[in-house]
Amino acid sequence: MPGVGRAVADLVADVRDTAARFETAVRDLPPAARPAEVRMRTGELRTPTALI
Repeated sequence: MPGVGRAVADLVADVRDTAARFETAVRDLPPAARPAEVRMRTGELRTPTALI
């Protein structure tokens, strides 16, 4: 299992790093891609910028 035995601080740092990289990726999308909708697991549609 990934993460087993790792310090909580390390896991939190990984989550923060992943969130920051996701935000950067969304902000770096070309303008034409920003209004595209993505379907969430709940079935809701969201634009990429609504996810950050």
